[in-house]
Amino acid sequence: MNAPTPQQIYRRRRALALAVLLLVVGLVWWGIFVMRADTGGKASDPKATQAQSGPIVACTSGAVTVTAFIGNGSVSQTQFAKGMIPKLWFSLTNNSKRACTFEAGAIGQFYTITTGPDTVWQSKDCDRTGDVSAVVTLQPHQTLTSPPSDWFRVKSSSTGCGEGQSPVIAGGASYHLSVTVNNVKSANDVQFVLN
Repeated sequence: MNAPTPQQIYRRRRALALAVLLLVVGLVWWGIFVMRADTGGKASDPKATQAQSGPIVACTSGAVTVTAFIGNGSVSQTQFAKGMIPKLWFSLTNNSKRACTFEAGAIGQFYTITTGPDTVWQSKDCDRTGDVSAVVTLQPHQTLTSPPSDWFRVKSSSTGCGEGQSPVIAGGASYHLSVTVNNVKSANDVQFVLN
């Protein structure tokens, strides 16, 4: 068997080098194609990736909707029988496309109950010495609901807001509930009737 000539060895090495080069170029092009497919046809931007994975910041103005509720603590209602103690609560919804933090603690919660032009009860008249901060992280389009609190069908004043206060008028009287959380007023005003 004849040994390959130097010219044959040279041709084989060139063919092998060309094949390796084509393989490397093919892999690079395949990688770019996959990357473009994963990013909707656009090459990824390292700055954009860094911004998306950056720290979660406070919710911007208008990003969170506050909704007020009154009912039995699990179901909202607008009519309350004689002697029934209404419960108040609220929900927070992140309307933005990014997660953000929001102060949802009792320190920033203020319920108000009115009848006509008169404010009959407001939680800011309650003893608020134990109220604490509670910063929550709201994911995009996530809704969180607060625990319910009792309203004892009383007026509030500088002396307090609890059971010892003067009762409000019942027997079919109409009232409205709103709530402000972290300076964001509820998008709704709930009308209800006390019998």
